[in-house]
Amino acid sequence: MFSQSARLLPVARSVQYTAAEKCRRGCTSSLYITGDLASESCIVLSPYVNLNRRFEDTEKLIKNLQSRGLTVDLPQLKSSWQQYENLKKFKLQLDSDKSANLVKFNAAKSSQKPKVLNDLKAELDKVKEKLNSVKKELWDVEKKAILGGLALPNDIHPETPLNDCEKIVHEFGVKPDTSSHSPSHIEIANKLGLIEYYDSSYYFLKDEAAQFEIGLSYLIQDKLKEIGFITMSNYDFGKSLVVEGVGLDPRDASSVFTLEKDSDSKDATARLHLVGGASLASFCAFHTKTVTNVKNLPLRYVAMGRHYNPNGDEELHGLFSTWQSSAVETFVAAADKEMAMEEFKSCLKEIIDLYETLGYHFRVVYLPPINLKPWESLRASIQMFSKNMAKYIEVGSLSLCDDYISQRLLICCETVPGKSAQFAHLISGTVVSVPRILGCILEYDSGGFKLPSEVLAAIA
Repeated sequence: MFSQSARLLPVARSVQYTAAEKCRRGCTSSLYITGDLASESCIVLSPYVNLNRRFEDTEKLIKNLQSRGLTVDLPQLKSSWQQYENLKKFKLQLDSDKSANLVKFNAAKSSQKPKVLNDLKAELDKVKEKLNSVKKELWDVEKKAILGGLALPNDIHPETPLNDCEKIVHEFGVKPDTSSHSPSHIEIANKLGLIEYYDSSYYFLKDEAAQFEIGLSYLIQDKLKEIGFITMSNYDFGKSLVVEGVGLDPRDASSVFTLEKDSDSKDATARLHLVGGASLASFCAFHTKTVTNVKNLPLRYVAMGRHYNPNGDEELHGLFSTWQSSAVETFVAAADKEMAMEEFKSCLKEIIDLYETLGYHFRVVYLPPINLKPWESLRASIQMFSKNMAKYIEVGSLSLCDDYISQRLLICCETVPGKSAQFAHLISGTVVSVPRILGCILEYDSGGFKLPSEVLAAIA
């Protein structure tokens, strides 16, 4: 259920800038602050960016971008990265020369030989001047190389179907008959007195629909707690740093809500966004710049709460495209690829079992690369059928993120005390989006709506 204040949230939906505007405003990136802007912003972290690994197999990277429908000038990016690497080495050499000349200059002060002092000072000034020139050049290249590298998507997992077709991995029940016209879930809910719907940003669930929202959320959270998941109560708000760290664009109004009072902030890290407690960003905020002992992995968390998404699908309507929804979100951190895949399979099996207890038809599909988010290498989409729209609607999902987000937000795990830590491999997913599943269930039986016994028991 949503209160009337839900429509009055002070969020901006028009914070979209061109590349030139982003540079002029000093907000090219919230995640990586380039050297020329370091004095204007608080640098919380420096993400790990290693394009040498990405360029080891250029053909693989090209196929990745093409299959995702992305356009990146890889030759230019590779050239910028090589130039950046060379300038960094040159700068380190100049720093070393500056230190050596400074030692010589300080030692010569006691010699009281003006000519020697003047020669050393001239040499020192020459190195400093060259160093300042290299710094400016490095900052310019840095914007192209590092920020270009951060824009690259995650690798694609071998189990992701490489064509544009979804791969069905599980199906339960019989697909509803669509031979006759079926009214929309909004029409059905209005007839049954279960909803007050105005638009995607403003609606109320009532009576059994409101009980379903609460009961289903508790049912799923309690079931996951039984298998070792820890309940979290996350923040509804997130900083631009974390939002960009998970792979969203904090300046894009179709990606995330931005508080109006922060939308014009010049400090790229100071803007605040409405993401919801049941979101990937809210989980990552807790683990940014952390090191977890590998003995404590995997970490398994679950949270129920609000999920905010301004990017409503124009082809969908009603409860299928709401800006805010009740949801149950999971977050798993693993030590390596093998553990992450094992956790992904295990978690997906438990989610499938949960959905089967509800008794409604659903299917689980692996999505093709064109439908993946930048941070996803593999996405299992849990879908129910809309009789009115005669198509499947995603009501939940589980995503394999590898160490893509961990490298950006420095989420690490320590295998040997005192040795360098490695990046954790993450799994995230919206186990259920309550409005979407409710919409599908209402269309399954337009004659009435009865709470499933399991949901009823969860709120008894």
